[in-house]
Amino acid sequence: MIRPSMVFSAEGKLNTKLHRHKECLKLLESQKDMDDDAPDAVRTSYTTKSTKEELCIEYINSFLDQFAAIYMQEPPKKSRKNKTASAPVAPRKFPFMLAENEFGIEKFVCATLRPTLMPIPELYDMYECASFIAGYINYEPLDPQTEPPKYLFSPTLTLDSSVGDSFDLSTLLCSFLLGSGYDAYVVNGYAPKFVTLRDQSKTVCPLIQSQEPSVNTNGSESGKNSSNSFAKDETDPSSESPYVPPDNSVKPSKFMADEAERKRLAGLDTFQLWLPEAEAQDERKMAETEVERDVEGGATGVPIKRVHAWVLICAGKRDVKESLFVEPSTGRVYGLASSPYMAIESVWNDSNYWINLKFEKRASEMDFDLKNEQCWEQLFLSGNNSKVRNKGHENDEQDLMNQTDAPETEAKLSDANLTRYFDAPPTWVSPLSITRSKYLLKYPPHGKRSVQYYCAKADFFSRKINSQSMVMRIILYLDKECTIVKEIHEWFENRADKMYKRIRYFLENRRFVEFYSAGNFGEVKKRTEFPGKRIESDFYVDGRLDRLLRREEVIGESITEYFQDRTDYLVYRSIELTTDRNIAGARQFVLPGGTLAAELFITKMTQCYDRDSTALSGTDIAKRVFFVREGKAVFYFHFGKSQITGKIKTYLHTRGPLIPAISDLALTQEVGLDDDADALMEASALERECYTSIKASFQQNDKIQENRRDVEKDIVVEKTVFDRALDAVESKSHYSSNNTDKLAGDENKGATDYLTAFLKGSAGDKLSAGGLTKEEALEIRQACLDALKARLVERANIIQTRLHEENAKLARKQEQFQRSQREGDLSTEEYEKYCTEAMFRIQILEQRLAAHEEAAVRKFADLDQKLSSDSRLKVLKS
Repeated sequence: MIRPSMVFSAEGKLNTKLHRHKECLKLLESQKDMDDDAPDAVRTSYTTKSTKEELCIEYINSFLDQFAAIYMQEPPKKSRKNKTASAPVAPRKFPFMLAENEFGIEKFVCATLRPTLMPIPELYDMYECASFIAGYINYEPLDPQTEPPKYLFSPTLTLDSSVGDSFDLSTLLCSFLLGSGYDAYVVNGYAPKFVTLRDQSKTVCPLIQSQEPSVNTNGSESGKNSSNSFAKDETDPSSESPYVPPDNSVKPSKFMADEAERKRLAGLDTFQLWLPEAEAQDERKMAETEVERDVEGGATGVPIKRVHAWVLICAGKRDVKESLFVEPSTGRVYGLASSPYMAIESVWNDSNYWINLKFEKRASEMDFDLKNEQCWEQLFLSGNNSKVRNKGHENDEQDLMNQTDAPETEAKLSDANLTRYFDAPPTWVSPLSITRSKYLLKYPPHGKRSVQYYCAKADFFSRKINSQSMVMRIILYLDKECTIVKEIHEWFENRADKMYKRIRYFLENRRFVEFYSAGNFGEVKKRTEFPGKRIESDFYVDGRLDRLLRREEVIGESITEYFQDRTDYLVYRSIELTTDRNIAGARQFVLPGGTLAAELFITKMTQCYDRDSTALSGTDIAKRVFFVREGKAVFYFHFGKSQITGKIKTYLHTRGPLIPAISDLALTQEVGLDDDADALMEASALERECYTSIKASFQQNDKIQENRRDVEKDIVVEKTVFDRALDAVESKSHYSSNNTDKLAGDENKGATDYLTAFLKGSAGDKLSAGGLTKEEALEIRQACLDALKARLVERANIIQTRLHEENAKLARKQEQFQRSQREGDLSTEEYEKYCTEAMFRIQILEQRLAAHEEAAVRKFADLDQKLSSDSRLKVLKS
C-alpha cells in the first residue's frame, strides 16, 4: 500500500531499506546452525559488538551529552523591534554518529568505512570511481527526508545488492577513495530537493564538453592581487619609500597559458562528469531558488532541511590542488564555491569524526581546515592535538579563576580532556571486492541506464550490450518537452573500424561527424559529411604513404587535398570537376561519378609546393596549374633572393583541331610563353602524372567509403588485451578439466589395436568364436606386412622424386650459365649462390633417402617379430 507521504526519486524509486533489513534478519536466522568457517556464513563482526566498540559507544554517548549542553540550545526568538531580522532557524540536531547495520547492531559510522584499493586500475581515479559508483548502485531517497537514516548498511552489502541511499553510496565511494590514496571524508549535511531526489531534469547536461576555453584562475587571481598591492604601495603615504622600482622580469603570458589549455582540452575528445564553473553556478542558483520556495511554502517559515550525504576530497594528496565535493548519486564533481549544497552538520573518515561549529554558514563558505578548532569540534584527540588543546586552555583557566565558579569549570575541562583521549575502533566490515565481469557490467542488472537532463537525455551502456559497441549516447532536444531532436552524440569502444565518437546534427547546418583512432582503414582521423553537399576528411599523416593531411570534396564540383612533410614538397592539390560533357570539351580526364553521375570530368588541376632549400634561388616550383580543356599549363616559381616577383612559364603543350583555338592577341597576353619542344613534352608528362595521382587518390577514397558501408552493415567488436587474457585463462581451465576427464576415459579404453583393420569380416568372427586356421593367420600376416611395405615404398618414391627434380633444376641452370658465358655475360655471383643452395638441398635429400632405407628394413623386421609373437596368430607356430 502506497502512503501519501512516501518519497520517490526522479526515477520513481522508493526507499526499501527496511525491507532489506528484514531480509538480512531472515538470512541470519537461517544461518544460526551454520559453521562460522562456512563460505556463506555471516561474519561475526556484523552480528556482535567488540569490547572496544562498546567502549566507543559509551564514549560517544558521553560526548553527545556534553555537546548538547554546550551547543544544542534553542535559537533566540526574533525581537518585536527588529522586524527586518532573518527567517527563523531550526534548532540543531544530534550529530549522526551511531546507526544500526543490516542486522540491527548499532555501529559507529567511522568504523563502517573500509578503505580498499581495488585491483582495477580504472577505479584509481576519483572521476572514474565516482562515475562507476553512480551507475552501478541504484539510488534510493531517504524516507523521511528530514532525518538521517536509522540504518547504515555495510559497503559490502551495498556493493552486492547494487542498491543504497546517499549515506550508503557515500560510505562506499569514500572507502574506495581512501584506499586509492585520496584524503576523502563522508559529509552529512543538507541539500536541495533536486539533489536529494536525483532529479536532473532541470540541469544542463554536463557530459558534453564545453567549447569555451578554460580560464587560468590561479594566474588571474595572482595578477589581480599583485596589481592591487602595487597600487596600494604607490599611493600609500605611510610606506617607507614612495619609489617602487619597476618589475622588469619576464611575466608568464596568461593568454598563452589559456590558449595552451584550450588546445589541450580540444584534443581530449572525451566526456566529463565534473561541472564547468558556469554550469555549476547555475545549479547553485537553482538550489537557492528551491530554498526560497521551501521557506514560502512552510507553515512555520523555517526552510525544509533535506538530509543528504556526499563526499569531500581535501587538497594535498594525489595531486588534488583544491578541495572538491563529489556527489555519489550522479558522479559529479563540484568546486566548493559552486556546489549546490546548503549546510554541513559533520564530516568523518575511518579514523575520526568532526562536527561543524559554523552551522549557519553555507557549504560553499566553509573552511575545511579540520584542525581549526573555531570551526570544527573533533570527536577523538590524538596526543599532539591534546597538547595543543591543553596549551590553548591555560589562559582560559587563569581567567576562570577570577570567577566564582572557577573550580567547577576547571574540573569539567580537565575531566573532558581526560575522557576524550580515545581513538576510533577498527572497521567491522569485510574487505570489499568486485569481479572484473561485474565492473564491466557497470549498470546492473541489464547493463543499461538512462538519465533525463534539461532538453537532453543520456543513455549509458556497458560493454557487449549495444550491437554497435556503443557505451554512451546523448540526445539533445530543441524543446523542453524533448520531442524535436537537435543533436545526437555517441561514444563507442573497441570497434574494429576504430571509430570512437559520432555526432549527428539534424537541424541547421545538417551534418554527420565521425572520429577515429589511429590504425583504421585509410588512417582517417575525422570525417564530416554534409549530405549531398560536401565531405571533409582529416587523416593521420604518419600512417599514410602520401602524407595526406586533409581532403575536402564539394560533391560534383571540386576536390582539395592538403599534404604535410612530403619529399617532393607538395602541400596542396585541387581539381575542378563537372558532370557536363560539353563543358569538359573534347580533351577529357575522367573520374568515376558514383551515384551522382556516370562520369566526372576534370577541367582544371592545381598543385602548390613548399620551398626547396636545395634548389637554386628562384628555380624551385611554387605552383602548377593545368587547364585540361585548353591543353595549357602555367608554372609559377618561388621568388628569388632580393626579388619582388617570381618567374612564370606558360606551356601550350597540346594542340589540335579539337582543342579550342587561341587568337594571336591572346597569345601575346600569355606570360612567359615557352615553345621549347622538350619543355612542352615535360609539361604534358607532368600533367599526366598529376592526373594519375588524382585518380589513385580518388580510387582510394572510394575504397574508404565502401569499407565504411560494409562495416556499418556488420559491426565487428575487437577484444582488448585484458579480455583476450581472461579468455585464455578460462579456456585453459576448461581445457584442463576436459582433458582430465578424457584421460580418465582413455585409461579404461586402452590403446589402438594394430590388427583391427585386418580382422574384419569372417576372420574377426572366427577369432571371437574360437580361433583362426593356419591359412587365415598366414593371410592376415602377409596382408599386414604388405601394407607396411607399400607405405615404406611410397615414402621412398616421394623422396626420390624430389631428388630427381632438384638434379634436373641444377642441370638446366648449368646449361643456362654455359650459354650466357658463350654470349659474353661473365657475371657468376647469382649462379654460384644458386648452385650452393641446390647442392645443399640435394645433399639433404640423399641423406634422408639413405636413412629411410635403413629404417625401412628395421621396421619391417620389427613388425615380423611382433606378428610372430602375437597370441592371436599362435597357430603359425604349430
